[in-house]
Amino acid sequence: MNLIFKNLRTPYGKKVLICKNENFAPNNKAMLRKALIRRLTELGQKKCLLFFKNAEKVSDCFPENHSKYELRHIYQITRTDLKDTTTKPPSGIKSFKFKNKEFYFKSLKNKLLFYYKLWSKFLNKKEYLDLSIHRQSTKKYLCLKKNRTTAALVDLWEYKNYIYCPMDWIGYIWINPELNPEERAGIHKFIKFWLYKNMSHSVLRASVASYNLRSQKFFTKMGFKTAWISFSVKK
Repeated sequence: MNLIFKNLRTPYGKKVLICKNENFAPNNKAMLRKALIRRLTELGQKKCLLFFKNAEKVSDCFPENHSKYELRHIYQITRTDLKDTTTKPPSGIKSFKFKNKEFYFKSLKNKLLFYYKLWSKFLNKKEYLDLSIHRQSTKKYLCLKKNRTTAALVDLWEYKNYIYCPMDWIGYIWINPELNPEERAGIHKFIKFWLYKNMSHSVLRASVASYNLRSQKFFTKMGFKTAWISFSVKK
């Protein structure tokens, strides 16, 4: 299997290890897993970014409940492709602003418990809840409420030292699962519009764990494409 490894230097001088394979065909899944881990071990590295021609199929080569490695889809969309005509939330749902960001982060942390309960077998609770919220990265947020109940939260970050270029990044999206289908569909469209209006750069990205199939479907439906796969060997 022809895996090409090299260091890519970001615009800010950071080196990122990438792996390329233009003709990847998922016909020998075990071979790919072994080849990746062997080459990373030889290079003394724990992580690389997989730039394969059909990167979205890479995660199919790895068991969902893997103890030795972690995969994350890096989704990408341009500001032009994100544009939508839905400029208002659904009827009965309104935007809400917290008094300060401390209240916002507290609310976000509570909502993250929803995801933790779904995937607790994959996550360390303290690391997930304490380290997941990068307060310095949060640039803007969207909070939607239905009466006194939170309907949705969107956390928008800005990265200046990352691969290729400065960009906007979706930290988290939480949508209340108790809303009816029409409300959820309307919120999806409004989130797309809100992101378009609040982006500072031409590219928006998001990172989604391989086991999070629900979010993968969400981003695909919004028009995001898999730019690459982040592969990490666990300690």
